[in-house]
Amino acid sequence: MTGRLIVFEGLDGGGKTTLIKKLIERNPEWFYGKAVASNNLFGRFARRHPSTFTFLLDIAILNLTETRRLVNGGKTILQDRYDFSVLSFPGVENYVNQAAVKMLSPLIRKPDGLIYVTVSNNERIRRLKLDADNPYHSYLINNPQAIIERERRYMELYDKFSSPKTIVDTTLGSPEELAINLEDKIKQF
Repeated sequence: MTGRLIVFEGLDGGGKTTLIKKLIERNPEWFYGKAVASNNLFGRFARRHPSTFTFLLDIAILNLTETRRLVNGGKTILQDRYDFSVLSFPGVENYVNQAAVKMLSPLIRKPDGLIYVTVSNNERIRRLKLDADNPYHSYLINNPQAIIERERRYMELYDKFSSPKTIVDTTLGSPEELAINLEDKIKQF
């Protein structure tokens, strides 16, 4: 039996991690995966030297090691961020970044399903203020137009994604309620 890679994407403060943790509480046979700036050697390197190349390399190496092992072993991974997080970032269109995308994309497994997690802008900013020491969160708090632009980029990628997908707005229910509603959908992906 082959497992599945289910990717959760969306801008900071949307509730991806909270939702994944609730789903795993309810389904302990599922695995939590963190892709962008993972906890392995390459993820730690990417955190210290952030770039399109280092983040995509981190995802590619995870795909060739942990993701492959778990999915081939029949496990379901709920992936917290993936290549959309990198590809939706401003500046990814420049020549150098596009070269990195072209080189590393073939090494990145296509997800079996995509869950795009969003929230109203007011709620997102409220949540981001809870972690305002994070420089990127501070940037988003002070530049709400950047939130709108990044969300637009995410939606372009979402629209092009051809496998099963859904959008979850975390303002429409508690994490527990949303997890209950998502379980069957994930099992069908």
